[in-house]
Amino acid sequence: MESTSNSQPEHTIQRARRRWVGGLFLALVLLSIPIRLQQLNNPLVGRHRFRQTQTAITVWQFVEDGVHPLAYSTPVFGPPWRVPMEFPSFQLAAFIPARLGMEIDSACRLTNMVFFYISALLLFLLCRTVVPGSRIAELSVTIFCWTPFTIYWSSQCLIDFAAVAFALGYTIALLKWLASPHKIGWFASALMIGVVAYLTKVTTLAAFLPMIGGFFFVSVSREIGPWAKILSFVRNRWKFLAGAVLLVLLPVLAEHAWVVYSDHVKAGSSYTAWLTSENLADWNFGSLDQRRTLSNWKLIGDHIGITRSAAVVPLLALLGILGLRHHDRRSRFFFLTAVAGIFFAVVLFFNLYLVHEYYLIAVTVPLAIAAGFGADFLLFGVLRKYPVALLCVIAFVGHTGLQEIFPKPKDFTLNEYRFARLLREITAPDELVVIAERDWNPSILYHARRRGFMLRGSGFGGERIDEREITRFLKTNGFSVLVTASKNHWLTKKWLHRMALPSIPGYFVYRVSDQPISSGPYATR
Repeated sequence: MESTSNSQPEHTIQRARRRWVGGLFLALVLLSIPIRLQQLNNPLVGRHRFRQTQTAITVWQFVEDGVHPLAYSTPVFGPPWRVPMEFPSFQLAAFIPARLGMEIDSACRLTNMVFFYISALLLFLLCRTVVPGSRIAELSVTIFCWTPFTIYWSSQCLIDFAAVAFALGYTIALLKWLASPHKIGWFASALMIGVVAYLTKVTTLAAFLPMIGGFFFVSVSREIGPWAKILSFVRNRWKFLAGAVLLVLLPVLAEHAWVVYSDHVKAGSSYTAWLTSENLADWNFGSLDQRRTLSNWKLIGDHIGITRSAAVVPLLALLGILGLRHHDRRSRFFFLTAVAGIFFAVVLFFNLYLVHEYYLIAVTVPLAIAAGFGADFLLFGVLRKYPVALLCVIAFVGHTGLQEIFPKPKDFTLNEYRFARLLREITAPDELVVIAERDWNPSILYHARRRGFMLRGSGFGGERIDEREITRFLKTNGFSVLVTASKNHWLTKKWLHRMALPSIPGYFVYRVSDQPISSGPYATR
């Protein structure tokens, strides 16, 4: 009787403590939302604005011309106005708030935030699916929500957290199906989400493949038992094997079909053919020499931190190794496959991670999982015994967390935005605009809400610019506005008549034609 009476208060205390911890976790997640919402109404002038506006310009075209998922427009290289890169899963989602009247910049930012918090929920479910208890799940999600890197990029206009959400959904559905192969619902979910995950951004999925492949191998090995019985297993469990093959193969085939289709479209224009998968292979994967250079690895490591507090996350991931002995075999395997996913994705697509810091969004989930194990070991295995050390950690994180997460846009970026708004005022909506000497950057065209042609100074895919061919192309398709960075650009001399339009320092704008130009309402406004 005495032991029973003692166990009841103890159980009550544990439940109260569990509710308190759960409430704290939920409060931390909810408190991470306002810091992101402060970016909601800002124009897309942040880091890697070329990628952000390339995404948003498709949403604008959906709003203007209707939704065409397989034939969507990216009006930056002239007719036929198509440069299909990824399947527009994110853009279709962002179209909904934009169609309801929200400014496109804000709609894209909001959609990215929604996909981020869907990813946070799915990360919690993934950890709860694999690791006993909820402590690792809560710590991993808290780190995921409060890492400065994720705070910044989840409030921008990018497809990457949508890709992360789909990759997480695919992983969870696969694990659920492996645990219960007879449940057709998990099979159908894994298949559908897997197809969308591959189509949205296959480079993101690479960070999850070691985990997916590892648990597949473990499940099949457990089913087979001794390898000598493999023929018996194939004969008796062929349905399971067929399902596993379909869940892996069909999403890959869907992605391959999209690549073939998009390559065919891009190859149809001499100005987009350089963007086919074959021509971008070296750009995507990089070289062996790049991987051998230690400074490149340091640069990739620097990318993950917009503020110094981000260093806490990889340090926690390293601490997670020390705490693995306190977890069961399945949890340890989960940790190791998460870490393997980080390195696999970076090594495979090395140049992309080296050049574009936002590609590291793909590894934020496995990094948060590894850091969650480290935080668990630190908080409940070390600092519980050393309160002074705990205070030092809190002080360090608090100090570094006060650093600026959202850096002020650079002056030339703000000038570019101001110029684009001016260009919208001084040109007609149906005028086609040539942007010269700005590389591949849709920012001006997007903010001006104009279709156009970006004349890259380096040519298209390494080929020298054919001035006669480009001039013929531009005249044939009715381009009438020219934007340059230099006053005497060679293209300004290819029309018989030109008229300077209002501009700002650093930009020269001309209305060009082979016929006399009347001033018109847009010339002097």
